[in-house]
Amino acid sequence: MIERPTIEKTTGKPSTETVYGLTRHTPATADPARVLAFNRGHWTIENGCHYLLDWNWDEDRCTLRTGHGPENITALRRFAIGVIKSKSRDTVAATIQRLARNVRLVFDYLRMTDNSRRRRPLRVRFEQLHNDSASIAFCGQYARATGGRIRARRAPAITYGYSKDHRPDLKQLLFILTLEAEGGVPVQFRCLDGNTSDSQTHIETWNTLRTVAGRPDFLYVADSKLCARENTPAHQ
Repeated sequence: MIERPTIEKTTGKPSTETVYGLTRHTPATADPARVLAFNRGHWTIENGCHYLLDWNWDEDRCTLRTGHGPENITALRRFAIGVIKSKSRDTVAATIQRLARNVRLVFDYLRMTDNSRRRRPLRVRFEQLHNDSASIAFCGQYARATGGRIRARRAPAITYGYSKDHRPDLKQLLFILTLEAEGGVPVQFRCLDGNTSDSQTHIETWNTLRTVAGRPDFLYVADSKLCARENTPAHQ
């Protein structure tokens, strides 16, 4: 149980929010300080990915919707954030502004000039992984985006589902992202049909992470949908 005291900025009115969570850790390995670190670390996805995309590129109001445009522009934006995080000691926003003023630095970042220097390889420890999902809304009917096969793989269906953006009038896709806690490095991403329930995604994500990490003894942190009945060992 975590208590969050807050103060409304406009009125100065104080309030307290109580949050409950479940963990397989014993009291010996889940002391208050560590549980609080787990909880705060779970915001790595929101602050380190979703928020950055919306703040720097206003992605929530992006109107690009022709062909593979939405998928491609999202991939490029996430690639840009990954490159900036791996090379810059400044914030993503400040780095983007600096690169916009000097385009030559972009080529340095991509190691396409003599000024580029080799850096040590990125080491992902796979000790604490944070998972979250987001619904990505689309404007338009997308009548043909019903989950057909593209290049021998099934494409996700753009369809109606539970909208986390409170836009039930728009079709959507479900994006699922898992980050490594130290450095916020993306380690697994999937895109599923827009009507997929979050509670149905964790078993496949967990098995994939076990394969990627090569071991099962990492800490997997997710929201309350992880506690759904179909994800419990007794049900499996």
